[in-house]
Amino acid sequence: MGFGSIEMSVDDLEQARTLIQAHRKFHTILKNMAFWQSEVEIIEQLTQAIESLFPGRFASVLLFNVDHSTLHMSGAHTSLPKSFTDKVEGTKIGPKNGSCGAAIYFKKPYIVEDTFNHENWRYFRDEIREAGLRACWAMPILAKNEQVLGSFAIYSPRVLAPSAIELEILETAAHVASVALDKKQLVKAACSDHLTSLHNRSHFEQSFEHLLSIAERNGQAVGLVFMDLNKFKRANDEFGHEYGDQLLRLVGRVLKQVLRNTDLSCRYGGDEFLFACIDVCEDKLAYLCRRIAETLQEGTAPEVTALGFGVSFGGIVIPAEHNHAITTLIKEADKQMYRAKKQGRLESIRSLG
Repeated sequence: MGFGSIEMSVDDLEQARTLIQAHRKFHTILKNMAFWQSEVEIIEQLTQAIESLFPGRFASVLLFNVDHSTLHMSGAHTSLPKSFTDKVEGTKIGPKNGSCGAAIYFKKPYIVEDTFNHENWRYFRDEIREAGLRACWAMPILAKNEQVLGSFAIYSPRVLAPSAIELEILETAAHVASVALDKKQLVKAACSDHLTSLHNRSHFEQSFEHLLSIAERNGQAVGLVFMDLNKFKRANDEFGHEYGDQLLRLVGRVLKQVLRNTDLSCRYGGDEFLFACIDVCEDKLAYLCRRIAETLQEGTAPEVTALGFGVSFGGIVIPAEHNHAITTLIKEADKQMYRAKKQGRLESIRSLG
């Protein structure tokens, strides 16, 4: 009897030590946020912290796409097998869709002690058997307004129920993740145009300056294109401001679809847009302009196109070494755009000397 009592005491002490270690790690991660580390870096630190506290287990964060009710990998490094993460990517949430899908659906922890014999994991059966993921405990990541941002999960290689200490650590990890993702949304709101979700003007100019610095170091040219929507006011007057907003959102989606992730784009103001690309030439910029115009036309109703709605482009290719101010470069691209309009052409592009 006495020996059993000592065992419990030792176990309690070990769990208390683990909890203290966890809170120290979380405190360090929260301090790192003050140095503007990205949400991906914070998530990687969180998952690594959990895996160091519980050797042999895996930690993962999934992000929630509210528009499509789907789950997506965060982009952070994960120890989970690729076959499993590929299967998870883009799956719908729901009361019977894994542990994370159910945790987000119900907005509360969802604990599965044995994934091999639980109905929520039937869709992932082959992948979890191959990976040896026998248990999964998931916690929803909630913003201050109770909006769901994603889920934090711990996987175990054996059938297992979490202790009270483990649940507390999981809950705290999800809270830290919510702070990181909340910060991302605040930064995005401050840097984005609310209608198109593209960069706003001031953030574009800051990012463009950084892009020019990278290009100068690498000896690469940068393309800058000024876009203007033709007959936008007429379409706006004819079909209403709400439809005009839909057209602006369409332009935002088209730019994101056609341009590379490394390219920059912004709503410069009203119906004017800018985009910038590194390592390009005149022909490449002209090709991008045509792709954008064609994709935009495909998404525009015929009755709007019939009004003359379309787009005009003015572009410049900036050499790696130049002495032009950013405002001068934007004015030059704007000048090329008006030249295209005057000549009745889709685009006018020239290289700066």
